[in-house]
Amino acid sequence: MTELNGHVYIAERVTDDTVRLLGVDATGFGVFTSGGTLQQATMTATCQETGYSFDSGSTPVTEDETNCGVAVSLGAPRLGSVSLNFKQADDTLQLALEASRAAGSEMAFRVEVDGMPYVRYDVGYVTQLTEAGSAGATWDGTASVTLTQARVKVAA
Repeated sequence: MTELNGHVYIAERVTDDTVRLLGVDATGFGVFTSGGTLQQATMTATCQETGYSFDSGSTPVTEDETNCGVAVSLGAPRLGSVSLNFKQADDTLQLALEASRAAGSEMAFRVEVDGMPYVRYDVGYVTQLTEAGSAGATWDGTASVTLTQARVKVAA
């Protein structure tokens, strides 16, 4: 199962010796033989978030001229992107986002909204950070994240 190497996944504990990777279809993956490690991530709660938006991405369309007209082919849908808006009351969130962006490493986000019956997990690369501020005010920021896996929704 070398296809799993080097990525971040959301795992659900099934038994003491078994986890289920949520949102992963391993049907075409190789057989697990031995070795490998599973590391538990630390999810840091922050109340700095002020907004969250998701863009589903687009489905590539290719048009080809044929003798009978135009043939249209649809490619695989893109996973999309997420924008996180936040206040910079402290540097914890900003530093984590910047470290992920600079290293080009995947990052997992757990998004909980009061009153929603589920928690959403997103995994992706931080591709851009913006900051804005003025004298005497709290700085605002936005992180753009390109998703690398299908979004996972789990009952709260």
